[in-house]
Amino acid sequence: SLDEFTNKEFSAVVMSEEFSINAHELTKRQFGEIDYTDPVFRASAMNLFMKHMRYGGKRQRRTLELMASQVLQTATVTLKDEEGEDAYTIDFKGKPTHFPTFATAWTDHANATPIANVKSLCDVINTDGQSKPTQLWLGDGAYDNMLQCAEFIKYTDTQHVKIINIEPRDVPSGATYMGTLTATGYRLDIYTYRGEYKDVGASANERFLKDSSVLILAEGLRLDATFGAIPVIAPPEGRALSFLGGRISASSVGLDFNLNAYLSLNGKTITGEIASKPLIIPTSIDRYGCGKAF
Repeated sequence: SLDEFTNKEFSAVVMSEEFSINAHELTKRQFGEIDYTDPVFRASAMNLFMKHMRYGGKRQRRTLELMASQVLQTATVTLKDEEGEDAYTIDFKGKPTHFPTFATAWTDHANATPIANVKSLCDVINTDGQSKPTQLWLGDGAYDNMLQCAEFIKYTDTQHVKIINIEPRDVPSGATYMGTLTATGYRLDIYTYRGEYKDVGASANERFLKDSSVLILAEGLRLDATFGAIPVIAPPEGRALSFLGGRISASSVGLDFNLNAYLSLNGKTITGEIASKPLIIPTSIDRYGCGKAF
């Protein structure tokens, strides 16, 4: 019915990073300066200030990508604090049928049925989301094991499956177009993705797209990056304004930062802050699904 609707309320995470620059740090020669140049403390402080801002901004944008990858693979988000403990969790209540663990692991090359698994998940998405699946994103392990499964090889032999890049195209940064799968009643473009991040307290990088993930996306999928404002009682003081550019917003590229700064009373230390309040919302949650290959 057109008169029926559901309101959903979500609480976004606030990410805020502070750093301080002391005038004594600026007595050291900075990049581009020579030994015979008198230090210009304010200019050096501004250069170092912007380096901190750029670093913090990149880190927060990578966190946004982590949130998106978690939403697509589990319909949940979990972020950690600086101690490595869970600090923020949200569950978008994806349907269990959209996030199955396949009955026979794809590592069982003789008995696994990757083609049937993909078709089954496509059917669920097509029915619930009323939209045709068009993309198949595979973790490295899922892709490698799929190629070795007897069922997949059978279809390859009859040339129903093409794993040759015969249609070069621009793809998102870090992704690789692998070919087209046409043996399922759907025409799915196959991609792999090797983007990485380093989790809090981890000794090695992790992939955004997990090794066993079989992610299927349908036409018209909406994954909205939303941003909230960061409340402040008073604006930055006048002495610190020259270090700031105010709020930097470009949601189309996942960027919405609130900048703040203040100077110590003696003018020897400036403290900066870069903050954001992002939330990735799966507006059309029934138009994707992610199975586990093993």
